[in-house]
Amino acid sequence: MIEPSSFFPFCQKRLNINAMANISSCGVQAPGHMGSVAVAHGVQNGVVLVDPDYLKGRKMFVMLTCAFRYGHDDLDVIGLTFCKDLHVQVQQVVPAEHSSPQGPLTVLQERLLHKLGDSAYPFTLQMVVNLPCSVTLQPGPDDTGKACGVDFEVKSFCAENLEEKVSKRDSVRLVIRKIQLAPLEPGPGPWAQTVHRFLLSAQPLQLQAWMDREVHYHGKPITVNVSINNCTNKVIKKIKISVDQITDVVLYSLDKYTKTVFVQEFMETIAASSTFSKSFAVTPLLAANCQKQGLALDGKFKHGDTNLASSTM
Repeated sequence: MIEPSSFFPFCQKRLNINAMANISSCGVQAPGHMGSVAVAHGVQNGVVLVDPDYLKGRKMFVMLTCAFRYGHDDLDVIGLTFCKDLHVQVQQVVPAEHSSPQGPLTVLQERLLHKLGDSAYPFTLQMVVNLPCSVTLQPGPDDTGKACGVDFEVKSFCAENLEEKVSKRDSVRLVIRKIQLAPLEPGPGPWAQTVHRFLLSAQPLQLQAWMDREVHYHGKPITVNVSINNCTNKVIKKIKISVDQITDVVLYSLDKYTKTVFVQEFMETIAASSTFSKSFAVTPLLAANCQKQGLALDGKFKHGDTNLASSTM
């Protein structure tokens, strides 16, 4: 759990095995964004390029920020912002501090330092373990500005000290997307059962449902196995399967939101006093839920595609 604030989305699981591990090099000679990159683990390595004449004796800092935005930019008034920092880490790069964590250089860092020369400086940032993944709440059709959700940003800036107010021309930003990785050895698939009794039937109806695997890829069918023992005198004519996304938002209080991302009815006739067993394939897709405001999505880049938010593991 993240304290003091948490943002935990729950929906289908995803295994992502192709994740970039290093932050691209950046310079502070021009304002704006450095770009964007996806990360899957806690250590972020990078290189900062700075013109010594531009630095003018000031210090160079690199800051990693994880923030939860729960209101749009146009609502920020009289200094009140609807954004809360969940985690902030700062490292002084120039001049380098002896206490700053600095492990062995990666291959990318070594190549960048060799190419950029003496004005380039390496840095290493360490994310804490319990930080949530990047999540975006799907905006409505009339919403403008930056969407609500959890995002990560690496900022490099020049200043005399950390208390100094930094202008945009003295800083460069890199947007980071933290993704959810499934364990290398996933556990067994989920399993559940229920018993339902009818008013005029002496025997109950028993229903069992389970999945063969714990982890599923985005866009791939999810196999749901259903077993029914109909001991009643009723005839079952259809089976309805739905997939719900449950989102827990912990800010000032615990709020839970449930949205259905898939629902389908299967016409199956199960006679009284009989048994039934069958596997059904369901595929929750963002394309079928584009109009649902507030749906939790994997944090996306400015013009990048995304998916339904992965389960928090």
